[in-house]
Amino acid sequence: MVGSALAALLGTQNCTKNMRTLVLEASSMPQPPQDIIQNRSEPGIRVSALNFTSIDLLKQIGVWDTIKSTRATPYQHMQVWDVFSRGRVNFNVQRVDPSYEALGYVVENDILQSAIFQKLEQLDADDATGIRLCTDRSVDSLQYVHTATAMSVDDDDHRTQQGHAARSVLIELHNNKTGKKQAIRTRLVVGADGPQSIVKRELGFGQHGWEYNQKGVVATVETDCVNPAAWQRFLPNGPVALLPCHNRYSSVVWSTTPEHADHLLNLSPEAFLQDLNAAFSAPPSAFSPDGKAPWMSNILPESLRDLLPQLFVDQGPPHPETGELMKVPPKATALAGKPSRAAFPLRFRQSSAYVMPRVALVGDAAHVVHPMAGQGVNLGFGDVVELGKQLSFGRKHGLGVGDVSVLREFESERMAENQVVMHGVDFLSRFFSYQVWPCASCS
Repeated sequence: MVGSALAALLGTQNCTKNMRTLVLEASSMPQPPQDIIQNRSEPGIRVSALNFTSIDLLKQIGVWDTIKSTRATPYQHMQVWDVFSRGRVNFNVQRVDPSYEALGYVVENDILQSAIFQKLEQLDADDATGIRLCTDRSVDSLQYVHTATAMSVDDDDHRTQQGHAARSVLIELHNNKTGKKQAIRTRLVVGADGPQSIVKRELGFGQHGWEYNQKGVVATVETDCVNPAAWQRFLPNGPVALLPCHNRYSSVVWSTTPEHADHLLNLSPEAFLQDLNAAFSAPPSAFSPDGKAPWMSNILPESLRDLLPQLFVDQGPPHPETGELMKVPPKATALAGKPSRAAFPLRFRQSSAYVMPRVALVGDAAHVVHPMAGQGVNLGFGDVVELGKQLSFGRKHGLGVGDVSVLREFESERMAENQVVMHGVDFLSRFFSYQVWPCASCS
């Protein structure tokens, strides 16, 4: 999604739309958005909660109206609370900003991707743009193509040396359907190829991070009424979230220990729903013998623990049918979709650099964050906005494509902003997941 969004942005900005841009995609062309919803009434199992920075980008590249008219669910309320506290933090769009129509939108990933690729097809067919879309292509290797004279540059700074030495990057790839191999040279490579990025690996980017010793269990459920809000409750092993989708569907993201995640995947549908409903409504005594969190008992004095619930306005969203204020989400009544559940390991990853000569990383290729706050795709779209801005600036001022000063400006802006968000989410995930801490580092 992130890489295709960047290509669409470059194809629509005045300063970059004529720039020859080749989009390499390993998968085949997705179905159009309307075909997806005709073939599947329930939401897909993977969804994204888009903030308004992401939505503004989608409007700019001309796909938001398609996404919104296909299937995008706004939410005006969000409630976050901890199993061991009586306080609840509620966000109401009218209190945040009355001019907003919603706090955000929940969109299925395949619909989002499909709408962007549909736009890329249109740009590819337009001779006024430099966009060319190649699906079913997998990259085999990447390497710098150097000049002989440039290798004498002082090598104290590897990135400066490579910046002078590299005229282009050679990419070797193959057609996934025919097996035919191909080699191309480019003055700029943008790696938007996910956490296992071949661009990052082949061109020598370092990274740091850790495993959370957790898995994220995702599922789609039907509820006993339309879900009016986004809900997140912190449990001892990690947060469980319920995001509203269309009609009476909701998306579940449950972060927990690997053992518990495997248990949830193996439960019968009825037992899974029972556990899910209990996760949102069971009292503290169901999770701790004395009904108190270990960290609260050890760190916070009794007087402060009693004060905490008074610091937040405890006013949930109105029930869509009765109008009564809700303190817990609607009851899940059925699993939906195929597969009905899945799980993935949770990690923290930050690339040691976002750019090298002729190369930039965006999205999950550059950073991976805990899904607790739903910020993954929003951070990636933020990368797209900034890189698009810097490339446009470079073109406008006559700088070459892949100019290192342009790329480093992008890196400076995005790495600082992403680190604040990522470490903030990491702190909250550690603070509330009482029994779970990062258990292994990576380099």
